[in-house]
Amino acid sequence: MGQLLFYAFFYGRELLFEHPLLLSALIALYLLRHRFPSPVMYLRTARHVARLQREVSANPDNVTARRALAQVWLKRRRPKKAEQLLVEARRRDPDMPELSYLLAQAKLARGDANAAIDLCIDAATRDPKLRFGDVYRVAAVALLETNRLPEAEDALLRLLKINSSSVEGWTRLASVRRKQGDMAGAKAALDGAVEAFQHSPHFRKRAELGWYLRARLGVLLS
Repeated sequence: MGQLLFYAFFYGRELLFEHPLLLSALIALYLLRHRFPSPVMYLRTARHVARLQREVSANPDNVTARRALAQVWLKRRRPKKAEQLLVEARRRDPDMPELSYLLAQAKLARGDANAAIDLCIDAATRDPKLRFGDVYRVAAVALLETNRLPEAEDALLRLLKINSSSVEGWTRLASVRRKQGDMAGAKAALDGAVEAFQHSPHFRKRAELGWYLRARLGVLLS
């Protein structure tokens, strides 16, 4: 079996390098894999979704169940369903910053970047270190969509001040700086991305490999 895998790897590698377009397509598919929901994730969350839906139906005031179900819908790329749950949850508990943070993600996924920015401000004002600073990452993406580059850079710097190991944060910062003509700053941010990845634990490396490849290849995507 080990010998078979060796030959499969060896000849597969040769095939890919003889056909660079195929190699480029495979790399692009890997980098874009997070834009599409995983079928495996659907199967893993099916029972969880059914249980949470029963809990929400049985008790409409159950904010915890609404929040948990909304997070699953966000993972499944169903932001409209998540938004409906989160709007109702915020009516019942308007002071919970995590609800604003999650609703910002839903709004952003549905194309309403300005609403997402306002919700991120609300969440960050209540809890600046929410989700280890991830609220600033969401804000930065929304600010980029509205072409507010200096504010996006500020949001990313706030994220990295809290979570300096965010490879995505460093890579996005490089992209923002390049768009503003700061090539030296962009290079420094790319170096930060590579260093952060190298010092990350294995589980984080798996999660941020795509952003590391962007940094290494200089593919600066906003």
